[in-house]
Amino acid sequence: MICRASDITFSISNYIMDFKQGFIQKFDWMLFFPVFLLGAIGLVAIYSTDLGEAIADFANFKKQLLTFVVGIFFVFVIAALNYRQLKNAKNLLYFIGLLLLGGVLVFGETIRGTTGWFYLGPFSFQPVEIIKIILVIFLADYFAREGRRLFSFWDIIKSLVAVVIFIALVLFQPDLGSSIILFLAWAGMLVVSRVRKKHLIIIFLAFFAVSLVSWFFVLEDFQKDRIMVFANPELDPLGAGYNIKQSIIAIGSGGILGKGLGFGSQSQLRFLPEAHTDFIFALIAEEMGFIMVFFIIALYTLFFYRILKIVKETKIDFNAYVAIGFLMLFLSETLINIGMNIGLMPVTGIALPFVSLGGSSLISSFIMVGILESIKVRS
Repeated sequence: MICRASDITFSISNYIMDFKQGFIQKFDWMLFFPVFLLGAIGLVAIYSTDLGEAIADFANFKKQLLTFVVGIFFVFVIAALNYRQLKNAKNLLYFIGLLLLGGVLVFGETIRGTTGWFYLGPFSFQPVEIIKIILVIFLADYFAREGRRLFSFWDIIKSLVAVVIFIALVLFQPDLGSSIILFLAWAGMLVVSRVRKKHLIIIFLAFFAVSLVSWFFVLEDFQKDRIMVFANPELDPLGAGYNIKQSIIAIGSGGILGKGLGFGSQSQLRFLPEAHTDFIFALIAEEMGFIMVFFIIALYTLFFYRILKIVKETKIDFNAYVAIGFLMLFLSETLINIGMNIGLMPVTGIALPFVSLGGSSLISSFIMVGILESIKVRS
């Protein structure tokens, strides 16, 4: 049978109509718009930090803008793909994760004492950001399969082993902040699974014991200093406590409307360190004021609510666990970053999702949004 060109044209147009009516309508725009706006606010803040450079070439802004555009592209491409293929490739992804974390310890670049980046010419890549996604997918499949019955203590231990292997490799870099995030993602997914309360108590006590051992035998001196200074910044006001004090000053001086872009004394005069990464929240508070801070928190709240909505609406356990795992990643990173900016958390180098400068963090965050949209479109 000969297929006429008109039939082909009709079939293609039919597919495009179905695509528009299905994908576009089911795409969760209320999940996408908050992260788009957060990324845009981050770009404005990074532009402001570049204004204060001796040579205002806006290199950080240009790099982040390019990453932002690529990230948005990834959201729609991944949303259009079938997320179920990730489930099928979970073991391969986990193995790739091991190779990445092992490889970065051998071939990676060391920045500020942490060997956590691959460099390819002008581009850098931080494997731990992709590891977060891999771990959630791996655990989501495990919890979905084993969760059909009440978890035994051995089931919990097996899931913990998969996490501890990644955490151990990340601690060798050393990167304490990312290790905490990985653990919290696992803990959040475990809590919502079918697990006995007594097992959770045992896990908590074990975690407390491991924390004591880590304090004496694992943590580096600078990491201990950050925790001690968190409890009392006056212990080292010109050293480890300096960042926290300057961040609090910057946030308090911003007032309701802020001092204006490029006019923040703490950030522009370099009193506030790492203003484009760890302490970008303080920069925004100083230059854009409480109104912008409130708007940012509202955007995060809406974003988290839409993820919870996906959890409630999906009928597939794997989908729910993936959404919960991603929620824990975003929520813990947001709370820790804002907490350390206002002196409620120790400084751990955790980025503010979608806002802080960092290509690997931004791309991985948009990939997670794309996976969530893929789940939503196919629900």
